[in-house]
Amino acid sequence: MVHAYPFRGLRVRADRAVQVASVPYDVIDTAAAKLQVRRNPMSFLQVTRPESNLYLEEPANVSTCEAASLGALRDFLQSETLIQDQTPRYYLYRLQEGDHVQTGVVFCASVADYLAGIVRKHEYTRPDKEQDRVDHMLNLGVQTGLVLLAHPDDRDLASVVDVVTHTVPQVDFVASDGVRHVLWDVCDQAQIAIIAGAYGAMEAVFIADGHHRSAAAARVLIERRFPSTEPAVRDGFIAVSFPASELRILPYHRVVREMPFEVDVLWRALSSIGVLSDGINLDWDHPSVAVYAQGSWQTLCFADRLIPKDRLRALDVSLVQDLILQPLWQVEDPRTDPRMAFVGGDVTPKVLEEATGAQGVAFLMRPTSIEDVMAIANAGHVMPPKSTWFSPKLRDGLLCHVFDSERMGVVPVASCA
Repeated sequence: MVHAYPFRGLRVRADRAVQVASVPYDVIDTAAAKLQVRRNPMSFLQVTRPESNLYLEEPANVSTCEAASLGALRDFLQSETLIQDQTPRYYLYRLQEGDHVQTGVVFCASVADYLAGIVRKHEYTRPDKEQDRVDHMLNLGVQTGLVLLAHPDDRDLASVVDVVTHTVPQVDFVASDGVRHVLWDVCDQAQIAIIAGAYGAMEAVFIADGHHRSAAAARVLIERRFPSTEPAVRDGFIAVSFPASELRILPYHRVVREMPFEVDVLWRALSSIGVLSDGINLDWDHPSVAVYAQGSWQTLCFADRLIPKDRLRALDVSLVQDLILQPLWQVEDPRTDPRMAFVGGDVTPKVLEEATGAQGVAFLMRPTSIEDVMAIANAGHVMPPKSTWFSPKLRDGLLCHVFDSERMGVVPVASCA
């Protein structure tokens, strides 16, 4: 069974949400973060990416960044831009981009479930990135970033979602990228019981995005016990879980910034593992990839004889790694190879062409399916790095989870509306 704890969310005031809400810390670099904070001094990036703080002297060190992050969070509290709900509850979070709509339940997932494999993962984490989130959480006493989960479609959850989303939301705004973000809280005890029961009947939920955040939260709560009557404080990390059918995965493209052989060598090598055709014409029913080199696009459909029966090894990202990147470039670990770059999302071929530079090669990928993600996680396997790009992206600063109230100090409290 899945433990989905209601919690006392630290949430943004409705009239300040559009200014505070920021993109996740890991989809933006320092220069871009500084620019956003300069344009919008209320951005939550000051908390999640403290090096973006305009008042820090260059170069900012770890201690000054930690102080800036905690100071920015306390400023949000003092101004009552962030307030904590008085009683535990669930929240609903809807994202809408054009015709695409997804609505998830925000709760605190269980660290014990994570360790037991009930909260299932499909990626390895990097120790440095994991430690960065551990330090960030311990510095603040707050989890600021939601872990994105997927769950099997459920009729009981859908019924509560339908009722609650026909009421007036707490927060409703359209971000600068055109994505609409809407939040409701679920205070009704009968609805809370239905949600808890629906998750309790599930065998597992699946981490879609946020492997480092979830791994770091587990370490924090294992290493430092926080006694509390609230299960969410003792055993929880903040997450939002969407029905699997509503999630949208976009491709994660690959770029190798060098080609230490003639382009004819590349085309001959690709011809030996499949069928090449001019231009970009991916086969949506068969493993394939479009390849750009030296001003030319070719599409490769992998030969049937080379496609493994194993679901993990048959992924496009696995085939590109195993049949192209490793034998031709000797890329053993694409996460750490300095020649590798990744471009996520629904980008144009022109973007990939420009990313190759003078001598690079780009691989325009098909998206991985959520069914593959869940099946591979169920099997206990790990997907290649940068296999999925979930879109639209969640926003930070809308909801946080306080697990160390002593570290936080005074937190303004709101009653249930």
